[in-house]
Amino acid sequence: MHQMAQQGLMAGIRGPMLAMPTMPQMPYPAASVASAPRPQGPCAGAASNAQSEPQRMYMMQIVAGMQNGDIGTVAAALSGAVRAAVSIPDAFLATVKQWMDSRQQSALPQQQQQQQQQQ
Repeated sequence: MHQMAQQGLMAGIRGPMLAMPTMPQMPYPAASVASAPRPQGPCAGAASNAQSEPQRMYMMQIVAGMQNGDIGTVAAALSGAVRAAVSIPDAFLATVKQWMDSRQQSALPQQQQQQQQQQ
């Protein structure tokens, strides 16, 4: 996640999020979010100066949840944006989806191991 922040995820976000200490990096599969292709075009960064304050607020909450590995925070921020009818850029949502997919893939072997131990 730290690499994503450096490489554009938080390109236009200013304030306390940039000063937050990074969390230890979770092990990701080879095709992790950090190694995923970077979006190109006008929405290449997570936010730009053209973003509205509500967009920045929800996007910062989502990024904080991702940095902390907290899927509940990410889901709550996404739900809040939907309820408030706040548009989130497609490139940002694609990155969030990749993060969620990588979490699911990394959790799958643990779930299988737990099921085997219970049998």
